[in-house]
Amino acid sequence: MERPPISRRQAARPIEFGATFGEQWSAPVPIRRGLTCDGYSVVQHLSDDEYRRVDIGSPRGRWEINFRRRRIGHSIGRPADSMWPIDNALFTIRAALERDQDTVDVKAIHPSPELLSDDVAEIMRLTEYYSPRIRRRIAHQHERPFASAPVRSEPQRTYDPWRSAADALGDYVPTYLSQLSQRDSATWENLKSRLEQFGRDAGLFDEIRVRQVGKTEVDPFQVQVRKFGSGRKGPFRSLVDVGYGVSQVLPVALELLRDDGPNSLLLQQPEVHLHPSAQASLGSLLCQVAGNASPSYRRQLIVETHSDYVIDRVRTAVANPSSPIGPDDVSLVYFERAGLEVFLHSLSVDELGNVIGAPAGYRQFFLDEIQRSLGY
Repeated sequence: MERPPISRRQAARPIEFGATFGEQWSAPVPIRRGLTCDGYSVVQHLSDDEYRRVDIGSPRGRWEINFRRRRIGHSIGRPADSMWPIDNALFTIRAALERDQDTVDVKAIHPSPELLSDDVAEIMRLTEYYSPRIRRRIAHQHERPFASAPVRSEPQRTYDPWRSAADALGDYVPTYLSQLSQRDSATWENLKSRLEQFGRDAGLFDEIRVRQVGKTEVDPFQVQVRKFGSGRKGPFRSLVDVGYGVSQVLPVALELLRDDGPNSLLLQQPEVHLHPSAQASLGSLLCQVAGNASPSYRRQLIVETHSDYVIDRVRTAVANPSSPIGPDDVSLVYFERAGLEVFLHSLSVDELGNVIGAPAGYRQFFLDEIQRSLGY
């Protein structure tokens, strides 16, 4: 059945968007969202226990639809990723009604009559003018890159669970770790193991834990780390009592290592406050993440760094035949200052890890320092 085109008058009809918020990990998140227009409505339920439910309405009545075979949204725990599942839901509902499929359960809300495909078609017709605009703005919201600030938040001895949405300063990290440890032990143990492996490689810490001060999720808590040495384990210490590099690199390591992290990361000076050996380990972690074969774990990384130790680990990884990255996976942009101007040089790395296309002044400072230390 073809739908007639939308006239200017119909396109000008007001459409209302609404959302109902609830709590997720001590933060407000949308649990229902939808739109209404001229007596027609469609509402998508986003909470974990109702992720397959959509309610629709028309001047004839109201109906509750539950999807049997597959969810119509994105992954649980990311309820506000995009609006496009509403379009898919309407299409699936209409197709099921027209083809007598068992992919949906339709329940009329008393005293509504039987739902007809014409009701669904009318909702689709009245909203399709607006849907492309919705999709252009938020359809790929879940693909937004994570961007870190060059200086992250200061460590605290005790945290309150007040923020869980990702931010450039890393203020969300303690709350995220606390909530994850309490609500999803399997995911927490997996992430904890990865963080501890990086901590050991970097010489920063051997173990990390969340210590709850109270008994509920809204009570204060501590994030603690400890080192091992001489055949024994040291005491757990709060982040404020250890080197500043731990709290500064933790937001970066977290976003690199979590399975549900963003596809792209923009990292500004991730090496700040790290010892050179830890900077080198961070470089290896960047290579590991960028070259991971798993599509769900691999990330695209754009890194602004002043660290030659990070760059050298990337070059070494490219030269290693067993490394997950090769020359085609790496691109370098070198910023060279000349007076009041800055020139950008696009560099590459060959199969032996050599930098190709470097200007004459590339790393000249380090050569001068070596000569100076030798007395030349």
